[in-house]
Amino acid sequence: MPSQSQSIFEDYVKKHNLEILPDDKKKRGNCKLILQGKCECGNVVQKAYRQFQKTGCVCWTCIQLSQNSSRIERGKARRQKRLEQESITGVFQCPQCKEMKPLHENTRQQEFKRLCISCGKHRNDDEHYLKHIVRNAQYRTIERNKSGRQHVFDIDIQYIEELWKGQNGKCYISGIAMQLKTTSDWQCSIDRVDNNKGYLKGNIRLICLEFQHGRHQWDIDLYRSFCCLYTGRTIPNHDEQEFISKKVKEAQTCSSFRLRKIPVMSQMLNQCTQCDEILDNDNFSAQSMKCKSCLDQYTATRRLTLNGYMRNLVNSARSRTNDRDNKRTISKRENNTFDLSVNDLYEIYLKQSGRCHYSGICMRINGPFQISLERMDVFRGYSRNNIVLICDIFNSPVFLLNSNDTSRGSSQWNSDKIKIMIELCSDRIENIHPLPITCFDTFKDIISPINQTLTQLSIDSIIDDFKENKEWCKVKDRRTEYGVKMKDFIQNVRHGRVHINEEQRKQLLTHDPLFFENKRIVFREYNMTEKVDFLVEYFIMQKKWPPQSHISVDGFRIGLFKTNTQRNPPKTMSIHDREKILKCDPLFFS
Repeated sequence: MPSQSQSIFEDYVKKHNLEILPDDKKKRGNCKLILQGKCECGNVVQKAYRQFQKTGCVCWTCIQLSQNSSRIERGKARRQKRLEQESITGVFQCPQCKEMKPLHENTRQQEFKRLCISCGKHRNDDEHYLKHIVRNAQYRTIERNKSGRQHVFDIDIQYIEELWKGQNGKCYISGIAMQLKTTSDWQCSIDRVDNNKGYLKGNIRLICLEFQHGRHQWDIDLYRSFCCLYTGRTIPNHDEQEFISKKVKEAQTCSSFRLRKIPVMSQMLNQCTQCDEILDNDNFSAQSMKCKSCLDQYTATRRLTLNGYMRNLVNSARSRTNDRDNKRTISKRENNTFDLSVNDLYEIYLKQSGRCHYSGICMRINGPFQISLERMDVFRGYSRNNIVLICDIFNSPVFLLNSNDTSRGSSQWNSDKIKIMIELCSDRIENIHPLPITCFDTFKDIISPINQTLTQLSIDSIIDDFKENKEWCKVKDRRTEYGVKMKDFIQNVRHGRVHINEEQRKQLLTHDPLFFENKRIVFREYNMTEKVDFLVEYFIMQKKWPPQSHISVDGFRIGLFKTNTQRNPPKTMSIHDREKILKCDPLFFS
């Protein structure tokens, strides 16, 4: 006797005259979605808004997207036919005023912008621009929801106008007067405070398009940090030039990946050169002598070096060039060539002395001030003469139709824009302390040992103030979690539940008290080093630096570390024991 759900399913098939074979999984899945009231995109559709088709239950969002795509295709066909007629007659019809105008009165010689000059001026008013950015935000919300996110769009043009009046037409971050014109400097843009949420009231702010960045979101703290670095920048001296040259030579002599040979009947070819494990061919990449897990860890570590980071920049630029060639974009009609190598980046890096081309501050390998490629002309490809190195926060999106579309400006950064931003910095942010950070800080934390010490009273007051900070509480909770993972790791190794060398497993099974005692000493020393670095970064970001006027950053770091280690002096440990511990603890010291 068939079940109730099976009978409902058969009744639905007969009602809509669907022919479903026993092995037709796609149609059976669509019918199950219909019975559950779900669309193919995963959205639950109410009964009053359901539209049944032979393929399944479709929500109104998918219906509108399908209608828009078909309407766009029909519009392209009509536009192509109209362009052929206009090229013969020499006149075009403005869709706004419905008058016939000569082709030279077109606002933009593009196939999708056909307004005359008078109508184009009227359409580019303030109200139309605000409607334009609201529609773009709604479209981005729909695109994000396609990937499985559940973002909500709850803003309108009235709310944006109130927000514009509340900010007095100025950028929320920098205080620069924004423009309500397309292809202009400092044009207005909608920014979300919390990117995990959608465009909600209270979660958005109006900023300049130059401050829109995908990886590193601009905020007041980042704005203050940049102002401190910019005001404290110095001219590179001879020592810095030699240091940069030395680092570049070391990066050029680094070894690259070794190509993996074709596997044969030999265990050595299937043995990882990192963990010495003998694995199957599926656990290896095509061109690596390391297994996939070790390769991921090696790649992440290599990207923190100058050689690995520069190679990653070149590979990313090459992939972006290939993507533009595969798509019908403006770059395909322009000069979209790729002629760039790692040695070219090294030469540019030496020429700029490791400084940003726009701001002149030292670039890093990670963080918001990391090295990034910038094309001076966005309509040309990646070549040696068109590339400069800048900080990543100044690599903003540029929306231009063609190379002649820069009459009013663009969202691309330059040196003049940074000077304008710095002029307004003192009016918006108080207590700007210049930070003269040189290129030495890019590659190492301590420049040279400085014999400066702190008084015990100042250290105690700083630590007491720091313990009340919420960020330090998060660090302590994270350390507690790591400690639990450490115990689980040791237990798993003892019982053979993880991949590890037999020699290391025997060391853990011996219950050697010296081994575990030294392990705790190393972990305490590592924890203290991280605590001191976190203290320095915290006081620099909070603008409470320096605690004493005669103490430098390096002196504070060294003096604080020495004072804390003297309170709890670590026991002596041989170099062999230390190396053995570091190799056996991938959780903390990888």
